[in-house]
Amino acid sequence: MLIGATLVLGSMVAAPSVAGAEPLDRTQTAESALGALGLLSPVGAEVGDDARALDVDSAQQSSASLSLSTGLTVQHENRTVSITPGADTTSAQTGASGSLIYGTDGSYDYAFTGPGHALNAGYAVINDASAPTEYRFNVAVDGAPATLELTEGSVAIKDAAGTTVNVINPAWAVDASGASISTSFSLDGSTLVQHVEHAGAAYPVVADPSLACDIAWCTVMFDKTETKTASASLAAAGALLCGSAAVANVYVGAACTAYAAVFFVASVQADNSGQCVGARFLRIGGSLHPVIQDC
Repeated sequence: MLIGATLVLGSMVAAPSVAGAEPLDRTQTAESALGALGLLSPVGAEVGDDARALDVDSAQQSSASLSLSTGLTVQHENRTVSITPGADTTSAQTGASGSLIYGTDGSYDYAFTGPGHALNAGYAVINDASAPTEYRFNVAVDGAPATLELTEGSVAIKDAAGTTVNVINPAWAVDASGASISTSFSLDGSTLVQHVEHAGAAYPVVADPSLACDIAWCTVMFDKTETKTASASLAAAGALLCGSAAVANVYVGAACTAYAAVFFVASVQADNSGQCVGARFLRIGGSLHPVIQDC
């Protein structure tokens, strides 16, 4: 599904609690679950690798940051978006890869990735069947609670004036076997709620809300139906790509047709492997890179 205008994610409604040290094996377990899906891979992996964000020039990285006290913060067009756990946490640690891991009651953890990782994103790492089916993420813009709006599965993040400043990509979840898990978003004020129907899944299950745009890039993801449509022909791929360029408010414009061929190839790869295709746009300079992810 196409993502609406560019959005911004703001400050948290409630800061995550940072208690005593999380046991090292708990942090390692959460990072292992993310790493198995390529989510800890550094930006710069080529198309075909098992990483969600692909073929990106590492010299063009943005000013995302991770902090145990403030979670994930991403700058986009001189605005900041922050995501923090929306539930009580018992501990917080920085993992070996630089990700943030927040422990809860043992049945699930929150994790955040940013600089040096495939995506700027928050995750619920669901450890077993006793875990809940709802996971909450507080969202803020420039330190104030954000206004959130569902737009065809994506979430527009707006400031107090109603200006959309960033996008949260459609909900995504996968279990340890690589199977897609039914998931969706709902909203509770400035809190994003991700619903994950994980009964009968192979654990751990990983679910995420990821930010589409940062200071340098916008990444627009498509679902399996759209991926199949794009894989059918060069013309279909170009139409989907050019539509996403306009929606993401990036500077590709009419030049998006020049990238249709590489996007078409990535769409075929994604469809053949049962994954979803996306496009990552460089906001200044207009280059584009395909993205392939589990979905």
